[in-house]
Amino acid sequence: MRTRGLRGALAADTELGAGNMLARVLAHGADPDGPGLTFDTAVDGHPAEAPLTLGGLDERVAARAAWLHERGVRPRDPVAVWATAAADMVLSFLALARLGAIPALMNGRLRPEIAAEYIRRLRGVGVLADDAHTALLAGHDLGVPLLGTPAQAGAGDPAAAPAHYRHHPDDPIVITHTSGTTGVPKAVLHSHASLFAATRHLLTMPQAQGTSRILNALPAPHTATVLMVNQALGNRAQMYLLSEQGGERVLDAIQRWRPDGVFGFSVTWAELARFDLSGYDLDSVRLWFNTGDASHEPHIRRLVAVGSRDTVTRDGVVRVPGSVFIDGLGSSEMGHSMFHITHRADTDRYGRCIGRPYEFTRVAVLDADGEPVPVGEVGFLGIDSPSLFRGYWNDLATTYRFRQRGWYLTGDLVRADADGRYYHLDRAVDSVDAGDGRRYYTALSEERILAACPDVTDCTVVIVAEAGRVVTDVLLELTAGADEGEDRTERVRAALGPDVGATLRRVVPVRSADIPVANLPDGRDTLAHTGAPGGSAIAAHTAASFAPALRWADLAWLRAQVDLPLVVKGVLDPRDAVEAVRVGADAVVVSNHGGRQLDGAPASVTMLPEVVDAVGDGCQVLLDSGIRGGTDVLRALALGAAGVLVGRPLLWALAVGGRSAARDALALLAAELTDALTLAGCADPTAAAELRTLGAG
Repeated sequence: MRTRGLRGALAADTELGAGNMLARVLAHGADPDGPGLTFDTAVDGHPAEAPLTLGGLDERVAARAAWLHERGVRPRDPVAVWATAAADMVLSFLALARLGAIPALMNGRLRPEIAAEYIRRLRGVGVLADDAHTALLAGHDLGVPLLGTPAQAGAGDPAAAPAHYRHHPDDPIVITHTSGTTGVPKAVLHSHASLFAATRHLLTMPQAQGTSRILNALPAPHTATVLMVNQALGNRAQMYLLSEQGGERVLDAIQRWRPDGVFGFSVTWAELARFDLSGYDLDSVRLWFNTGDASHEPHIRRLVAVGSRDTVTRDGVVRVPGSVFIDGLGSSEMGHSMFHITHRADTDRYGRCIGRPYEFTRVAVLDADGEPVPVGEVGFLGIDSPSLFRGYWNDLATTYRFRQRGWYLTGDLVRADADGRYYHLDRAVDSVDAGDGRRYYTALSEERILAACPDVTDCTVVIVAEAGRVVTDVLLELTAGADEGEDRTERVRAALGPDVGATLRRVVPVRSADIPVANLPDGRDTLAHTGAPGGSAIAAHTAASFAPALRWADLAWLRAQVDLPLVVKGVLDPRDAVEAVRVGADAVVVSNHGGRQLDGAPASVTMLPEVVDAVGDGCQVLLDSGIRGGTDVLRALALGAAGVLVGRPLLWALAVGGRSAARDALALLAAELTDALTLAGCADPTAAAELRTLGAG
């Protein structure tokens, strides 16, 4: 069947939904030798980057369904899937959906303790995890058994797979989750109908250019990847799925695989903006499609300046330089982007404009009581769409907390103009109500800084209310070759505008090269965190305890996020102390970690005077390691420390006599310090600093 006729038949198929696209495409007569999916890792002996045909894809899914069914997985059984490879996530989803089970797809970069708690809260029947993530779960109480690895599931017999489960529109089809950056993520449940509502609508529309050969740079466990896989299958498009979405990886894949469309999140476009794109062969790309958070203007402009697209002229369809970028706003809960706006090199509607809503959804801008606000006023975004999630799994309280007067409250602040276009200003939790009708927005502030500062690739704006006033901190990621010594404070202040600009407290610049990649455990770098098999125990401990990717830029980012005191521990080199002050540390702790790491490291007290001299009045200096009595505290104070940290004496006392003994140990230390100060002629601890001067003389 031709693709156009097939798409129409699929759109009209009342049995079709998010859980059975593969089966229904074949049932409608699609060529089994036509395109299935392409993965960047090997699949059951099938080479990486070698396309699976539609029939081959169906066979690999059937093998996994048979293996899972043999292990007792049945309809409506939740099964957690934790892996790195896109192939493992997508094939597991398709196999579990074929059985009518509920795959719970998990981000491979979750911290193990958070992943374990998330799995427990699912109350499922088992876990599929690749070897790396299985190792990370060792020792954690999951409440369910480990069924095996996705690779083992591929060894099932396709012929033994049970008949396809017949889905009802309300059947749960997949659980994905929110980011999990602030704790255990929320488990987002979609149904057979909800996660197909947007796709069904799009199948009734003409197929857009840039959707016949798609590079999927979306995270494999995300709702968006499930959506795009179903769209590709329904469009009979070729799709190459990446397991890792870093800028270099995406650019390499574009040049080698030559897609006409690239689908991703705003973070991917920000990474691509760090590169000189004119030096890459990106001519094949007609379309960049963004979902999730709205993208920033400078990132979009860099992308539409490359690639090419088809346009209709009097002479027919011609290929012209420059690609198209479709922006919008979506989330796992929304089940698709709710808005769309098209950008080209010659368009200029930015300023956080997310365009108009799709036809399948209703949107509103609401006040705190859930009532619509007048056009032009800022309010909370409410969504009513057949694509909306069914709720948070095992968490009705949170589900209904985000519902009001028939609307799903997304947590976004938006406004609409008289032409029906919408503008995204910020997440509500990131904005600050300054009182007297004013509210400050971080996302809009970032947009303004990036538009005004061409030597800034990306930025983070943190606005907080403290002690009755509002303060703003800005972290700037500089382009390669930008002047790191330039003071950009006034440029940033002007870009922020008079209201937010008046609250600006600090601007911290960092180089692009210093921006770290995420160093949470994943399948690629698990050995870097857990130690190689057969390696020494100390090497494994060191690898598990330290993040080698941690850089000064991390501290600068952290400083920009919070206004809490920032203390950097483990400093022995005065140059490191100076760098800590530069990124905003309030104190440094001179410490060799008790001499446990390197037996040849200098004693903390030996390096203390040099660190004190290096930082001057830039921050407080504390001493750790070797404090056993009051005279040790006195020596530290005399050498310039503002205070000391005490560890082992308290632990020894606690081990011997419990809480009361630990309290007694502290009291004894204080008494010894008082005696030492008296014998040294010091009226109080602050006078101890004079002892160093006397000693030097």
